[in-house]
Amino acid sequence: ILHSEENGILTDPDDVENIAAHLERIFTDEGYKEKLRENGKRTALHYTWEENARQNLALYETLTGKSADIREDRK
Repeated sequence: ILHSEENGILTDPDDVENIAAHLERIFTDEGYKEKLRENGKRTALHYTWEENARQNLALYETLTGKSADIREDRK
């Protein structure tokens, strides 16, 4: 989901120097900041409520061997 320095930052929460270095780079490197921003937005598009529900339904159908009768017009 998160790829460090591609669509976000992964760092040890106890490593203050590393956190500071990442923040400094974000504040001083406009291209890097824009890359993280755009890649993060692109990644987030894959995690909508609809996509999450679709994936869960597919998993349930696989596990049970049954097809769910889910229609949008059904309330």
